[in-house]
Amino acid sequence: MTGLSDTAAKKLKSVSIPSQVTFKGCKYTVTGIADGAFEKNTRLTKITIPKTVTSIGERAFAEDTGLKSTTIPKAVKTLGAEAYSGCEKLTKVTISSPELKVGKDAFEGVPDTATFKYAFKDEAAIKDLRAQLLSEATTFVSKAGLKFEILDPNLPLLLLTGSINKDIKNLSVPDTVMYRGTKLPVVTVQDGAFAYYKKLTKVVLGKYLFEIDPDAFEGCTSLTTVTMKGAGNIWFSAFKGCTGLTKITLPKTVKMIGNDTFKGCTALKTVTIQSASPTVLYSVGTDAFEDISENAVFKISAKKEDKEKISKLLTESGVDAARIK
Repeated sequence: MTGLSDTAAKKLKSVSIPSQVTFKGCKYTVTGIADGAFEKNTRLTKITIPKTVTSIGERAFAEDTGLKSTTIPKAVKTLGAEAYSGCEKLTKVTISSPELKVGKDAFEGVPDTATFKYAFKDEAAIKDLRAQLLSEATTFVSKAGLKFEILDPNLPLLLLTGSINKDIKNLSVPDTVMYRGTKLPVVTVQDGAFAYYKKLTKVVLGKYLFEIDPDAFEGCTSLTTVTMKGAGNIWFSAFKGCTGLTKITLPKTVKMIGNDTFKGCTALKTVTIQSASPTVLYSVGTDAFEDISENAVFKISAKKEDKEKISKLLTESGVDAARIK
């Protein structure tokens, strides 16, 4: 299939590609869609591809800006480079072929919020396709306007790098984000990701979060509430200078608190540390709680032996032993 006539391209909004055509009395099976066959057919909103097609060429549907959905049949083995590039309204992609090889930038410019569905149950094939699709687009923006980066397409984990809205007030970091047919856990907040977001008042961190990188929320002076469902390592200066923060609860998952982590949180009066074996807080950096409220109290929820270890870590970091309960 090589495309539409000029007349058809100007009129048609929906196209159903035939599985067979007759030419001079002979029947021919349609097995491929040529390079650029439907490129820049901006009127098209729907294209039906027959089950006989085994290959879709490069830029076959590129810049079809009206196209809203597509189904790639089971027989298709190759999807050419930039096949759907620039299809800015393409929000639903169904892949029926477990053997599909995806060309470079095949879905470049497709909305980050588009849904990808795999219409087969071969888990190995799904894993391979997910890796192919994720490797071609390693950064994206979620429906909530949060910016993410995929750390490794073969072991898909997400790094949260910030928000498109610098004036965001409430930040809810999800446990997972669905992207290109894969549910991706959010495991890291990038260094400086939300630093000096002056209007940020509330933060909820997802349960799969393991790293809060340096300076992640530094200087968020309006921040009053931080809820951690999970966090492993809280690196240096992560919440430094959050002068509106009055209390913080560090869950059982926290293993390390870096240098200057809460330094300068002048309103911070209550620090609750929850700890339980085998995940026990093992490191508190120098001046982690320097220049917080003079009346601050540290509450440790742990077994006696663990509580003694954590108390020692706190005093070694500069916390007055009299504040530890």
